[in-house]
Amino acid sequence: MNGARPGEDRPSAHGLQPARRWWRRVLVVAWIAGAVVVWNMVFDAHIVKGARNYVDRQQLFIEGRGPHVDMGGAMDEAKAAGLRAASLWAGAELASGLALAGAVRIRNRRRDRDGLTRASR
Repeated sequence: MNGARPGEDRPSAHGLQPARRWWRRVLVVAWIAGAVVVWNMVFDAHIVKGARNYVDRQQLFIEGRGPHVDMGGAMDEAKAAGLRAASLWAGAELASGLALAGAVRIRNRRRDRDGLTRASR
């Protein structure tokens, strides 16, 4: 025995060493968290834009230069636009991250299958 713990020096049943699998999971979770942050930022930007638009239209109404504005209707428009835009941006960010993780996984499996290591490249 060389003092190593079981499974430390050899690949697992999945073909990856435990440390490599752990880092891949951490990166995927971080990418998902990033997609959640993107969704929140885009949605918030649309809500803020809708609120400013409502205030501007309400000011025109007060000055007699525009029609009455319903706050609920104005914010519903902003909410719907925000949901669409935020979901598209977060979905694109999430899809690109998962595609990248999949590509790295395929590359690593091919490298392991062909017996390539960092030292032999």
